[in-house]
Amino acid sequence: MVSVCAIIEAPGTRRRPMIVTPQAVENVGAIAAVEGVDGLLVGTNDLCMEMERCRARWAIRR
Repeated sequence: MVSVCAIIEAPGTRRRPMIVTPQAVENVGAIAAVEGVDGLLVGTNDLCMEMERCRARWAIRR
């Protein structure tokens, strides 16, 4: 899954993409290298669910 969103920029806007899929983890270097990116955020819960490593996943299925 690849997510794309439009950004309306104001002066001083920060660009911090969120890493939420295993595919994003594999491509983190390329994502970080995009011009204007100030940093990266890791969506730990989303990533956990995508990787099916979350202990609470069984509760969500019920």
